[in-house]
Amino acid sequence: MKINGVELEVNFLDADFMEKIENCCKKVSERAEKGKTELKELTLSQQIKSECKIIKDFFDEVFGEGTSEKIFKGKNDLKLCLSAFQDLIEAKAKMQQEMNSLFAKYSPDRLK
Repeated sequence: MKINGVELEVNFLDADFMEKIENCCKKVSERAEKGKTELKELTLSQQIKSECKIIKDFFDEVFGEGTSEKIFKGKNDLKLCLSAFQDLIEAKAKMQQEMNSLFAKYSPDRLK
């Protein structure tokens, strides 16, 4: 999968990869929720940097240290960060829909 022109190895059918994605998505949610109160005390530029860091940390944890630097090239552009994160999450959701359709096609109930 390409994100911001960087090729990343993505396999949503690999249990270990999915576990990593799930754990890191949970961390993103927890950090974003925790950050809501902290963000009120920051300037807008600090808020943007803080939210970008959450997403950059996600990519580094999932794909390895330095991945976020390759993807974002040192920029703290919130739109760019959110778009990259959204692309990955949408690809995951699409794969899950495809798998649900496939499983439904071959479910034991249908084979009766």
